[in-house]
Amino acid sequence: MPVEARELPTLGEKDDIRRLAWRLNVPEGLRVEVLGGAVMVSPLPVPKHYVIGNRIHTQLHWQLSGQRMPTMNGPGIAPDIDRGDYAVPDLTVAPTARFYEDAALVPASDIDLVGEIVSRENARRDTLVLPDIYADWEIPVYLLVDPRTGEITLFTEPKNGAYIHRECFRFGEEVSLPTSLDSIRLSTADFPRYRKS
Repeated sequence: MPVEARELPTLGEKDDIRRLAWRLNVPEGLRVEVLGGAVMVSPLPVPKHYVIGNRIHTQLHWQLSGQRMPTMNGPGIAPDIDRGDYAVPDLTVAPTARFYEDAALVPASDIDLVGEIVSRENARRDTLVLPDIYADWEIPVYLLVDPRTGEITLFTEPKNGAYIHRECFRFGEEVSLPTSLDSIRLSTADFPRYRKS
């Protein structure tokens, strides 16, 4: 799918690639991110993707303490809210007050959890690129749900750009989140899987 820039800025010392990304004229619904210094445009996922996201969001909403809140498909997060890389996770948990601010991005240092539901068209990004990026940004918990395989991976304890701990689950099993997230137990019994291609 062609993506057109309204007007390609010249990137000088005080500019960065984020300005370019934000000026792209992409069809509504596509996600634009800057990851590893590259502009990434993601296609719309299939409805099963949203079903899983909604099921996780609902469980988090009802089980998290009032000091924290889950959101879906935004806001964007960044290690530096003024320039450089940023991501727009499928799910985010952060202090509730952060979602009432007018800033376009939430600092990665304020994020308690990010979640991504793997899309067929974007599997490499979610499974190989984002674990390293989120660990580098010191996001404490990365929840990766893969409807292609029926597997869930819970990454925790980021250190030196990698997650030290990784726990794997299958669809149908309960996923226990760390005590930092109120030891919430997520049911995955009704997560749909993608049809095999």
